[in-house]
Amino acid sequence: MEDDKPSRWQRLQKASFNNKTLSKRMRRVEGATVRHARKFVVKRWSNAREVSRRIITWVIAVGVLIGAAGVQLMWYQQSYQTKAVAIDGTYAEAVLGPVDTLNPLFTSTSAEESTSNLLFSRLFKYDTSGHLNNDLATNFVTNDTGKVYTVTIRSDARWHDGTKVTAKDVAFTVNLLKNPSVRSTIPEDWSGITVAVVNDTTLSFTLPAVIAAFPHALASFPVVPEHILSKVEPQEIRENEFGRSPIGSGPFKLRLVQDVDVGTGRKIIHLERNSNYYRGVSKLERFQLHAYDTQDAIVRALATDEVNAASDLSGANLKQINSKRYEL
Repeated sequence: MEDDKPSRWQRLQKASFNNKTLSKRMRRVEGATVRHARKFVVKRWSNAREVSRRIITWVIAVGVLIGAAGVQLMWYQQSYQTKAVAIDGTYAEAVLGPVDTLNPLFTSTSAEESTSNLLFSRLFKYDTSGHLNNDLATNFVTNDTGKVYTVTIRSDARWHDGTKVTAKDVAFTVNLLKNPSVRSTIPEDWSGITVAVVNDTTLSFTLPAVIAAFPHALASFPVVPEHILSKVEPQEIRENEFGRSPIGSGPFKLRLVQDVDVGTGRKIIHLERNSNYYRGVSKLERFQLHAYDTQDAIVRALATDEVNAASDLSGANLKQINSKRYEL
């Protein structure tokens, strides 16, 4: 499979509108319009009496086309302008909370899921087009029966504490998902599937029957550290300190959790870039996730410049936002 396409933090780094490219396109449209005008208006002007109506029609069409092109240019410039985030700066995004845990095996809100995606890695991830691409995994193969998947993972991934990520971590995570005592909120059913470690970078999954969609199941869970959570009883993992101070292997690592308003559950999750991230260090030094209890609170945060962006907004909420300032 191909390498993972830009993930969320990478898209944020590159989310800018290229006015130069658009201007070049508009000039090409205008150039084509002028050539048509010369062909259909200037060169046939000698026959004006016979085709006067056609000439008038073409002149009007030319004017409308150029005018529409100009309006389109202005619309694009206004619609795609966003508040720039400086390289090495801080990016703040509003999400719908609450945040009760940072353990990715127990996420239940958008805010928790967003945090998990920045702190933890998966075997595979989806790109913005919905295609499955590599993350920790480099590839997978199946045997002749289609019931055994052999997955190879990267050898350069490390946990935020410096420990190497291995196939043991992946197998440990899957076995936690299979254990009913853990009570994970991840919905996929792993019963009947056996996972075995071949070596540090290879593991196999044996299915009870052919499951064509199984590769998508490999993208359904974040990998957690075996060297930390294996010391905790399965039934105690949910309430363990790991849910407040997680160690992941994603592009950002936890700096602190700030309780802003206990009454509403508003929190700010402060993250800092992982300098050892296997896919390259983020250009953003810090990432903040502002968890709000309502969509109206998110809209107010945008209006008062508390955040750079937001998710989890409805169509009605979007109408309240000035589209000249934000990309919707």
